[in-house]
Amino acid sequence: MTTSSLGSQETHIRALIVEDDHLYACIIGEMLKEGNQGACEVTLTYTLADAIGKLAAEPYDVLLLDMLLPDSEGDIGAISRLQAVAPHTPIIMMTNMHNEALAVLGLQAGAQDYLIKGQFRVQGLIRAIRYARERQRLRLALEASLRQEIASGEERFQRMISESADGVLIVNQAGLVEFVNPAAEALFGKPTADLLGQPFGYTVQAGQTAELRVERPDGQIAIAETRPVETKWAGQPALLITLRDITAHKRAEAALRRYTLDLQARNEELDAFAHTVAHDLKTPLGVMLGFAEVLELDYETLPREEMANYLRNIARSTRKADYIIKELLLLSSVRKEDVEPRPLDMFDIVGEVQERLAQMIELTHAQIILPKEWPPALGHAPWIEEVWANYISNAIKYGGSPPRVEIGATHQNNGSAVFWVTDNGEGLSAAERGRLFTPFTQLNKVRAQGNGLGLSIVRRIVDRLDGRVGVRSEPGQGSTFFFTLPIAQ
Repeated sequence: MTTSSLGSQETHIRALIVEDDHLYACIIGEMLKEGNQGACEVTLTYTLADAIGKLAAEPYDVLLLDMLLPDSEGDIGAISRLQAVAPHTPIIMMTNMHNEALAVLGLQAGAQDYLIKGQFRVQGLIRAIRYARERQRLRLALEASLRQEIASGEERFQRMISESADGVLIVNQAGLVEFVNPAAEALFGKPTADLLGQPFGYTVQAGQTAELRVERPDGQIAIAETRPVETKWAGQPALLITLRDITAHKRAEAALRRYTLDLQARNEELDAFAHTVAHDLKTPLGVMLGFAEVLELDYETLPREEMANYLRNIARSTRKADYIIKELLLLSSVRKEDVEPRPLDMFDIVGEVQERLAQMIELTHAQIILPKEWPPALGHAPWIEEVWANYISNAIKYGGSPPRVEIGATHQNNGSAVFWVTDNGEGLSAAERGRLFTPFTQLNKVRAQGNGLGLSIVRRIVDRLDGRVGVRSEPGQGSTFFFTLPIAQ
């Protein structure tokens, strides 16, 4: 048997899949058969009512339940109705990415696990089923044994629950702990001696499932799911509290929420990206197409000088389109590429940028003022060159006449250095400052000619290098654009 099969002793399982999407149900069935080497009998049903009928008629080893059935509509009570018919059958919920809260409620109602649709493969499905069956077996065995041991004596009862993977406490009517098993010791991070006779410290009610936030002595936080039931201890009424450590589940939920938010942000960015490509490439491509069509139709009659002018316009628009495409590729690569920050030679990097912008500097008669020294900083030289190129070219474009561009840096006390470019332009209003550095947005034509990509690239680069970006500006007083980087030790 392969490592993905369902067990070392049972080679055949009977699975009931309750899913109103017939195609998806069939896919899950085939995944089950593949994962258990074909030793699997799969029954498909599409409503909660049909599932209850199937469970009442014959036993199943596992039930895979879609939480959004037509006759349940995400009602957690569906789990209780199924358990009432087949209390020994483990239930695994299937839900979509945006219903993790529903899945948690389902776990609290008695389901053994949940799977996110489209986020698992054969091995993950088989593993979930194996663990669910084992947990169900252990839970049922524990509940049966608890009833038997309580009736037959305290000593046997303590021996049995000491082996439970779930924590078990006995709390008397005064709220004091009377019994602790090893799993509860591990959960609370305290030995039995430090727990016995002490207040339990949490409010719970018999028959009601709750979650406890447990702060351990080492400062770590654990999350436990509690299931209190009324019992007797030493002949007196007490609460038997089982505690399941669901810390890993909670971390997975938090990771899923972060993933969902990140995915949403990326989808929004992708929409804006597509808009930018369509909008910003449209102008140069339109120019190229227009002049090319004129040349195609009239090249035999056009004067040589006019034809040369058309070709210059086509070449200029081609270079502009090429620049936009390179900027888009850079913006995309910054998100995907992994780099190791290294000490930067800012003299060399800024010198390279000056060479790149030499023609612009000469044409505008820009005055560039450089510092005599740079603080040591960590980063990725090719990316930082792009940051400087964006800042300095913007300072020249939107500076005075002629532009005066001052470049500098300051060592800060928080382990970082701030690098800045100051221009002598018209400055920015508060509303304009608020729109800077946003992916794929532009200010008005006075302040943001071109493609609107530059500052979004700057922000993404600096974010990746654990820095931050910003601007200080007032109308009529010029602007200072800055970014920070960690100091090189």
